[in-house]
Amino acid sequence: RILHQEALNSLGVLWCNRNDHDKAQTFLEESEEVYEDSADDKLGESDKDKMEAQYTLTLFYLAQVFGHLGDAQKSADYCSLTLNRQLEANSYDKATWAQNAAQLAGFYVRKQDWTSAGRCLSAAYIVFHHRPLPHGAPGVPESSGNDDDVAANVELGLAKLYAEQLKIGRNDSLAGECADTPSSSSASSSLFPAVSTDNIASIDFSRLGYIPVAFEGAREVFNLAMQRYRVALQYYVLDGFVTEHIDILIDLSQLYKHVSHFESDSHRQCVMHRKRAKPLEPILETLNPKAFEALWKQIHYELGDSYRAIMEIKKDNRRPFKKMEAVGQKAIKYYSGYIRAVEESHSARTDSGRINGTEESAWLTARFCRARTYNNIQHQPAPGEEVDVSPMKAALGEFESLLAYSNQHNLQSEGIFGPEHDLCQEMTELLPLKISSINAKAHSQSQPLARSNSGAELIESANEAMEAAESAIAYSTGTGATAESVAALSQLAEA
Repeated sequence: RILHQEALNSLGVLWCNRNDHDKAQTFLEESEEVYEDSADDKLGESDKDKMEAQYTLTLFYLAQVFGHLGDAQKSADYCSLTLNRQLEANSYDKATWAQNAAQLAGFYVRKQDWTSAGRCLSAAYIVFHHRPLPHGAPGVPESSGNDDDVAANVELGLAKLYAEQLKIGRNDSLAGECADTPSSSSASSSLFPAVSTDNIASIDFSRLGYIPVAFEGAREVFNLAMQRYRVALQYYVLDGFVTEHIDILIDLSQLYKHVSHFESDSHRQCVMHRKRAKPLEPILETLNPKAFEALWKQIHYELGDSYRAIMEIKKDNRRPFKKMEAVGQKAIKYYSGYIRAVEESHSARTDSGRINGTEESAWLTARFCRARTYNNIQHQPAPGEEVDVSPMKAALGEFESLLAYSNQHNLQSEGIFGPEHDLCQEMTELLPLKISSINAKAHSQSQPLARSNSGAELIESANEAMEAAESAIAYSTGTGATAESVAALSQLAEA
């Protein structure tokens, strides 16, 4: 039976290497049956150990085969069986085991099973750092990489899981939902029972899977993520790991963004958004945009989003216009850098002139946010002050261009840019009225003649509709506009 089992495993590997995964699956499942049929066999200790080792290999290969066949659930099931058996046999390579457990956590993250993902990552951390055992199960490949790399990846996995929990908490809060307990999972209870998280003083695993609903919980999850990111950054330094280092800095920016939602103090919110920008801005001075095109675009987009958030906080809290304008100009600068980089990319546009699908959504959002930012930095002139409506005209041009692009490529029929399309339509109708009202107000102040009631009412109506449009755009930018908000806006515009 042992020779039969070994032969079937070898055939499975052979056909897997030839990319015929269906045939590989047939041989490996037959090997699985051989093991199950041997349950009643009376084997010597040595033969029994060999058969158990071969069965572990069978499970290991099946995990890979089902991954190639696109069956993620079966792949994950066989992966967890393999890892459990290696622990039970007390025979494994700790770096390989930790790496595989961290990768298994990714599967549970995609299923939004935070508890199971946390269990995989905590087990990976403990096995790598606190369970030094004899390694090298017979036939199971040992780590061929750098152990420091594995350790950093486990830290990064923990950091990303905490960050994802914080993001879910923010999104639930925006949607008016609450999830004040960790998600439960039947899978998590059977994952690695041989690994205990007790008495591990160096790290607290109690918040893995916890979705925060208030500032105290959010701050706790934020700090746990920050600790793990900092450890990962000690390995992924800029000199040698440019992509990984910058990816972590962008993750940190998102971390500050998500926790700022739970902060009630506007000044502290602004500080958090500035901390998003602080490590990223110097990177642009040294980064080669041709060699790191994707990162170049990501950094510009992230910086534009950071400064736009600060501008809107200052506007909501009626801070001095000059301060709001300064950060607004920075937002425009970085959004423009991102937009220009996308449009200049050789692979960005299709033959029809449409932005490539992988870039289009972010490109549309960046242009929409830039238009809103232009509109927000329009200064209302004081009596006797020279009128400058260039920011509002720039906003109008942006909305008109977006509307033309949406119409040209029929985005609404694809379910893309729907609410934003309607808002652009409203803004192209309202902004000329707003510009006219500013000019008319300035003209009336320089030549104080009585205005007709109808003219005053027209300007007042335009101003009210404009305020409604700005509120609707603010809502759509943050959460996605609803049909009701667009309908209400339309009614105001018609009035």
